[in-house]
Amino acid sequence: MRSKDRCRHSYAFFYNLQADNLVEPLPQFTSDIGEQPKYWGFLYKEYQPLRLRNKTHPPSRPEDVIHITHYAIPTAL
Repeated sequence: MRSKDRCRHSYAFFYNLQADNLVEPLPQFTSDIGEQPKYWGFLYKEYQPLRLRNKTHPPSRPEDVIHITHYAIPTAL
């Protein structure tokens, strides 16, 4: 909390991945702790056009919208 007599400043920070970057779960959150990854690794350049298409040509069915869950690894019930 800030006191009423002080100003508050906010700064936006944007980080853009390079197209050839591989996006995947980090080992310290998976294999290092004995957990299976919940998502497949993918290249950012494969994901970005799918997201852009959502904006330029929105799917009529909500289940056809591409989210990060598009790369989710199915789990056994």
